[in-house]
Amino acid sequence: MAEALVTIAAEGILKKVLSIAAGELAIAWGYEEKLTSLHSKLEMVRAKLLDAEGKKETRAVMVWLKQLKDAVDEADDVLDEVDYEMLRRQIKKQDRMARKVVCLPSLKKFSFRYKIGHKIQNINEKLLKINTEASSLGLQNQHPACPVLDRLYWRETVPNQEEFKIVGRDNDKLHIIELLTQSRKEEKIIIVPIVGMGGIGKTALAKSVYNDKKIEQHFDVKAWLCVSVKIDINELLAKIYESLAKKKPTSDLRTNLIESLKEQLASKRYLLVLDDVWVKERPYWEEFRSCMLNVSSQNGSGILVTTRKHEIGTHDMHMDACHLNGLSDNHCWDIFREKAFVAGTSVSPELVKIGGDIVEKCGGLPLLLNVIGGMLAHYNDIEKWLSIKNSKVWDLEEERDRVQKNLELSFDNLPNSIVKQCFAYCSIFKKDTVMEREELVQLWMALGLVQADEERNKAMEDVGNDIFQILVSNSMFQDVKRDEYGYITRCSMHDLVHDLSLSLSKHESLCLEDATNDDIACVPRVKHLAFY
Repeated sequence: MAEALVTIAAEGILKKVLSIAAGELAIAWGYEEKLTSLHSKLEMVRAKLLDAEGKKETRAVMVWLKQLKDAVDEADDVLDEVDYEMLRRQIKKQDRMARKVVCLPSLKKFSFRYKIGHKIQNINEKLLKINTEASSLGLQNQHPACPVLDRLYWRETVPNQEEFKIVGRDNDKLHIIELLTQSRKEEKIIIVPIVGMGGIGKTALAKSVYNDKKIEQHFDVKAWLCVSVKIDINELLAKIYESLAKKKPTSDLRTNLIESLKEQLASKRYLLVLDDVWVKERPYWEEFRSCMLNVSSQNGSGILVTTRKHEIGTHDMHMDACHLNGLSDNHCWDIFREKAFVAGTSVSPELVKIGGDIVEKCGGLPLLLNVIGGMLAHYNDIEKWLSIKNSKVWDLEEERDRVQKNLELSFDNLPNSIVKQCFAYCSIFKKDTVMEREELVQLWMALGLVQADEERNKAMEDVGNDIFQILVSNSMFQDVKRDEYGYITRCSMHDLVHDLSLSLSKHESLCLEDATNDDIACVPRVKHLAFY
């Protein structure tokens, strides 16, 4: 999917080039011709991108896309420099007028003018070469049927799509609660793995258990940890301590970590949730359980684990696993219907029939039902629904491949490049991060991903909020929280959806956790860098 963000970046820059080329500074400094040339070359290369989409699996095309992406990023940086200089000069001019000061042109201004002109010329030459290489690769000019920027605002009325509701898991939930609260009161710790494939609803079920009143009453302390990567025992103990104490431990020695946890959990019955665990080896779990037994001072503590690794649920070491299967046909239809159809409105029998066929293909996975239903809610034409039903994605043998490709399909069907780029940027957050709506929209604005919509008289922040809502309604964001007025204030991403954002922006963003100076020195060229 490398071409997706290249197209997004190219479209954004095309608009920016025209705006800057018409500016007073560009005309005065002679940039107008170079910028117009840059615009035409970007248009020329962009026409090859749709053809590259169908040939992206070849190494030569992937190299071409990478070269194009670098050139587009370079053009974006230069345009930002020109934009900044125009703004700086405007402010300085206003200041001089206020003070009635006359300044002669300085050598510094001529130097900047020459430097920028030279950079624009170099980018034009690179794009010309890239276009020539595209022809040698056999890439043909193709144009979209309609301008993608016209599709920010879809059907105004969509169903209530903001919650991932727990459907069809009542018995599983009751069973897990009973295991944690009743079955082995005499034991210090019970470990309950929730096992199932990605997208089947393990985390949603664990959250439902975690927030249940019986659990609240039974346990003195609760903590939720997103693990997601293979970590050693000491790292895991440190993360548990940090989650409980809201600060990092002073030592990473195991004996010290255990003592620190004892202080936090003294005479308390606790529940730990380890979400998205990947370590399956029995010795690891035996060692971890031994450490937590040294911590526990009261019987009845519990550890709830969500994992795709079925081996974890087979370890005979005081574990009672809950293996999740796909939902029943009726429950699947309930989820899809609520996402795809507006309550209280008439729905054509043809769409109901096609929707039923799509539901059968989802394999009982709530994630797919939510995402595909959320996507189709914005379309009421039979052709679109049929294209999803007849997609070759369903022919893939591996379930995980079908899930991944369907998520990519949902991304491709987001309304335009602006929404897509805003979604891809969210890879900068750690998995399971709670994203604040206001902060996220401000980040999009600061990065220039969102612009005011003068045609619809919408301020920049309003457009950002609309994009946020689109991503919620398409189930790219979930677990929404609301304020007292019903407005969404925060959300998170499903781990598989987060994986999608990572794959989209793997050449754009890099996240480093507990990075050293040596790690930072080896950082490749990226646009966004996050430290945790």
